[in-house]
Amino acid sequence: MIQIRKFKASIDEIKSYLIDNDEIFFEPMQSRLDITKFSEKIYQNADQYWVFNDERKIGFMAVYFNHPINEFGFITTISICKEFQGTGLGKRLLEEAIGYASENGFKKIRLQVHPHNITAQNLYTKFGFEVIENDGLYYLMSLNIKG
Repeated sequence: MIQIRKFKASIDEIKSYLIDNDEIFFEPMQSRLDITKFSEKIYQNADQYWVFNDERKIGFMAVYFNHPINEFGFITTISICKEFQGTGLGKRLLEEAIGYASENGFKKIRLQVHPHNITAQNLYTKFGFEVIENDGLYYLMSLNIKG
């Protein structure tokens, strides 16, 4: 049975998921960041949402909802294991983040996406995200939250 749960995984669990699923990221994470430090940062500062198929972790989203005046939340990573992509689970994760933001008075949610990751951009655009910045490496997208 597939379900999404807010669950605080350990640093090692986060790191293991990211390494085991490195190929699903448009640019493999191991080629662009220190996964151990990234996992530690997520563990310490982010709300974690996991997609479980029974007890197997098949998807993950980490969101920083720690802006001092709830101006915006920031989705730092969102992914679904390759065999479960295209099943609507990414959409369900986004709905979780948007619901939390709305219920807790956040005005926006932001995220970064690689310019060539058209599939992700299309999903975000369907939710109303708009590109607000292009630094040459990534698009920064933002969604206004209707409270």
